Amino acid sequence: MRCPNPNPNPNPNPNPNPNPNQVPSLVDAGAVAPLAQQLYLPVSPAELEAAVGALLALSAGAGGGAVVDEGVLPALVKLLGASGAPGQPEAVQLFRVLASGADTRKAVSMQPGVVAGCVGTLQRGYSSAAAEHAAGLLHALADAGKRAEIVQAGGVEALTLVLRAGLAPAKRQAVHALSSLAEESGSHSALAAGALGAIVELAGGTDDEAASAATRTLNRLALGGNGAALAALASSEATVRWLVAQLGGSPPEQAAALASLRELSASPEAQQILISAGGVAALVAAARSTSGDASSQAAVALVLARLALPPHTEAVAAGGATPVLIDALRLPAGGAELTLAAAAALQQLVRTAKGRAEILAGGIGACVGLLQPSALALPPSDQAALHLHALTLTLGS
Repeated sequence: MRCPNPNPNPNPNPNPNPNPNQVPSLVDAGAVAPLAQQLYLPVSPAELEAAVGALLALSAGAGGGAVVDEGVLPALVKLLGASGAPGQPEAVQLFRVLASGADTRKAVSMQPGVVAGCVGTLQRGYSSAAAEHAAGLLHALADAGKRAEIVQAGGVEALTLVLRAGLAPAKRQAVHALSSLAEESGSHSALAAGALGAIVELAGGTDDEAASAATRTLNRLALGGNGAALAALASSEATVRWLVAQLGGSPPEQAAALASLRELSASPEAQQILISAGGVAALVAAARSTSGDASSQAAVALVLARLALPPHTEAVAAGGATPVLIDALRLPAGGAELTLAAAAALQQLVRTAKGRAEILAGGIGACVGLLQPSALALPPSDQAALHLHALTLTLGS
């Protein structure tokens, strides 16, 4: 990295907005060096802003490498931290361009202070354009491996501010950044605590790109195994209702929603919301539409089995879930957890008029089959519980 010359040309930027076609020749002619030197000198605000703008224009293509080689990154970090400084929006955008370049991304991600400066820009709400570029920069830095540092610097909270108050382009970049942060479970507590409502709102919005990124974020939170995040999701009526709505979507949307509901449905709070949101009917419909997908079939049945236990047994029976749970006993890939859950659920459903009728009509064979030697390699306690469920079902029917 070159050190700035303390005595540069005092008029280094005769053309602050070069034609893109001129960029390679300007870079080859050495135009980057005098512009970079301007960032370290006591120039006027207008000159500083013009220099950063010209560096931004020259950073296209091979110019990005030349800009980094001239040692501008520390000066740009200083600009990020100076509230309202001339050239700050351009500095944020320049950082974002450099962070997206294959040959400059590493240098940006290794630059001390860039994460804190970027988070500070979002916290100050400097401008809509700066917010968009700062959120995009955090997305690039997260993808470059700086997720933990971004979380520690308050990046989740800063990006949430953008989701709540930013314009659509900035929200789009912010939710992409949050989705990238959600790839690591260390961010999940912060995401669930502060950003959940805004993410759910975007997931159900009309901006397809933002909705897709928000959906990925919610699914990552549901499947990440973080207790605080799971509790927040399970107790969020907006989240659970949105997942129920996703059950009527495309096959990928259904599969993602079912994977999330499989995790959340162990919570009594989520179970109550599922019942009130029409979740039983949506799950039964999903069982029909995913008949060729064993994994989705198992997820549907497990969620329904949890819902079928008191106090929601009558609602599940009335919703037509009993045949789905009977079929679950025959699923080749059901596994021990599903078999035990389905048997326990049917033991409750047989006590309802509709559940009993449906078990008599099509479930006696499956119930009796539970009394046969199992290939599931169950522990003795689970095997005993399974036999008890089977006996109760058979005698009750």
